[in-house]
Amino acid sequence: MYTIVAIHRAPKDPQAFDEYYENVHIPIVRRFPGVSAIRYGHVGDSTGTDAYLICNVEFPDKAAFDIAAASSVMTEALEDLPKFVTGQLDLHYVETVDHLATGAAA
Repeated sequence: MYTIVAIHRAPKDPQAFDEYYENVHIPIVRRFPGVSAIRYGHVGDSTGTDAYLICNVEFPDKAAFDIAAASSVMTEALEDLPKFVTGQLDLHYVETVDHLATGAAA
């Protein structure tokens, strides 16, 4: 699997960020060709980090990611970032390996 990991730092206006993220940005990301899953959540206060929200955008493999990366939808998503990101954003591209816990369903 190949994953984009986006770590959003605290925005100036969390409510405006959340509304835009859910209603505008995520619908763009859902249109990436080949995307298999989008998982995101707010970081708890007890973690000792300034991260606000972490999002994983998953693809079956690097080839599928490469197709999405070259798409007009990826360009649209990247051009959308300055419209709502007011804190620092770290983007990481990760080749991931899944290990299921003992007894977990595949």
